[in-house]
Amino acid sequence: MRLRAIEGPLLRATAGDAPSFARLRQRMDELNQSLGARELRGVLPASTRIAAHTARIQQHQETVMQAHKALDDIRRKSLELLEPAEKAFTNELVDGSLPARVAAASQLVMLTQRLGRSAAELSGGEPLSPEAVFLFGKDTNSFADLTAGLLEGNAALRLRAAKPGAARQQLTELARQSGELRAQVQAVLSNLKALVEVREARAIALADSAALERSLDEQCTRAGGGVTAQ
Repeated sequence: MRLRAIEGPLLRATAGDAPSFARLRQRMDELNQSLGARELRGVLPASTRIAAHTARIQQHQETVMQAHKALDDIRRKSLELLEPAEKAFTNELVDGSLPARVAAASQLVMLTQRLGRSAAELSGGEPLSPEAVFLFGKDTNSFADLTAGLLEGNAALRLRAAKPGAARQQLTELARQSGELRAQVQAVLSNLKALVEVREARAIALADSAALERSLDEQCTRAGGGVTAQ
């Protein structure tokens, strides 16, 4: 088999693609059969580690899929929240609100955009950085606090409660959606440890795959084909 056939399913599986978990198991079975049929020096340690770390990833299949679904939902939710956040900002400007309310509404728009970017970053292929995770949670809490403050008032933020009318109704709906967003973010953060383990296992498996490729490049011609790195 082609060794690099493992890499595609591995990357897609750790991005939450359900069919790729089955494909990854199939590719690993094929690799083990191919290696078992030959005596290739230097490949056993790398192939053993690849098998061990892909097995770790398989163990977290349900968690990975749930977390990535939540991240997809957060990206969509951030887009849905952008328009009402912009309307809230416009309402504060039109009503001639105090600077604190205008600033808070403006920050809502910024946070909506940044939450979408953070969700996209966390669902990407890079290792999970503590800074990105911290900002993700902090922005979610800030969005909820600002929305509640604009709606009901917040002395610490120097915000008075919204007056009755259409603007208050819009803030009420924004607060409801903010609660949904917070629940989705919590679903990701509660599975953070497993996601970190999966990203680490993927990185090691890919590195060992590259090492195995080098060994096979050196030996496959003398071995007469079979497993190939290309």
